[in-house]
Amino acid sequence: MIRDPRDVVVSGYFYHLWTKENWANNSRLEFDGKSYQQYLKSVSVEEGLIAEIDECKFVFRQMQKWDYENPAIMEMKYEGLFLSPHDHFKNLFQHYGFHDTAICIAMQFADLSSFQSVTNRRPGIVREYSVTRSGVPGQWKEHFSKRVKQYFKEVTGDLLVTLDYEKDTSW
Repeated sequence: MIRDPRDVVVSGYFYHLWTKENWANNSRLEFDGKSYQQYLKSVSVEEGLIAEIDECKFVFRQMQKWDYENPAIMEMKYEGLFLSPHDHFKNLFQHYGFHDTAICIAMQFADLSSFQSVTNRRPGIVREYSVTRSGVPGQWKEHFSKRVKQYFKEVTGDLLVTLDYEKDTSW
């Protein structure tokens, strides 16, 4: 599953504001003894998103290094799956050789795993302090300032082009 790295940043930022995970709540020297979460809560959203970009650098490196030409692996974009889950899941199950009966059963499980089935709300209805905060792709457009956008570009280079989210780096 591939997700727009910009949305990875936004999702991570909001999640890390409330998570109970130890790593986010342990004091860190780079934040003058504050935890990552305390740091995020003490700065503007813009500064928090920049910090989240830094936290995501290892994820971006992995996305850049991935072999997208491996025929044994079918990559799917979150955004496409969000817009047409039935088609994408059916293609996935067919790719991996499921027979028709297995596809039918697997599709029932996929339906039970949809955002709306899991959260009991439509995508786009924001629930803070939830790992399934909104579900809607493209939230970066609402939260990335010019400064965050520029920093993201500096850190990720042509990653969005590699992942076919953008045609060039001038977005």
